[in-house]
Amino acid sequence: MTNLYSLTVVPDSPWKRMASDRRTWLITGLWLVTWALLVLGFVDRTYWQWVVAFSAAHSVFVWAMVGFRALAFPAQLRITHTAWLALGTFVPQLEGMMPITTVGIAALFVFGYCPLARMIYLLPWNRTVALSTRVVLRTFLQPPGAGRFAVEPQPLKHSTRVAVAAHGLPCPCSPTGAAEGHDSVGARRRPVARRSAGVAARSQSVLQDRARISSITLSNFNSLWA
Repeated sequence: MTNLYSLTVVPDSPWKRMASDRRTWLITGLWLVTWALLVLGFVDRTYWQWVVAFSAAHSVFVWAMVGFRALAFPAQLRITHTAWLALGTFVPQLEGMMPITTVGIAALFVFGYCPLARMIYLLPWNRTVALSTRVVLRTFLQPPGAGRFAVEPQPLKHSTRVAVAAHGLPCPCSPTGAAEGHDSVGARRRPVARRSAGVAARSQSVLQDRARISSITLSNFNSLWA
């Protein structure tokens, strides 16, 4: 799937060359119209037919803007969403899909969390990690962040670092890659200041993660759907 993954990356195209702020407002406007039509559809089902047509046009527009690459993530996401809307609108048994996508777009506006982007990420050609229960859980529980969604690498556990160090192997978590264990005099005599700096760095990382959850901006909105 490695070759297919390369096709999901947005190439040099009008979409990529568009000014970031302009693309942000364009994306915001298009999804706001989509959401408004979805809400109106709960009063009059005719609006759901309109939202399918509007989303189809939206998909074609973005598909053309990314150089007619259907697998490019922005186009892939919109094509999938249009198919979702069409099924919910024209298949009576699947009408329950409409409130799901309405809530999903609202979650994107309010929290910066895009459920559909995470669902699509699990498709084989959109990820570079093997599918597992842990990957699925992290896909849906990982906080929103800037850039195209991807499961972040999991930090090495403390017990693993100790085991690696005990065998005198290069530790991936060490900036120098040196072994941290009985064969390293410097590791045994690490200054207190260095350990304090490590604690401070971890605390700062936790604070940054919390800030990322609470800080939802238009730039995050743009990156999640772009």
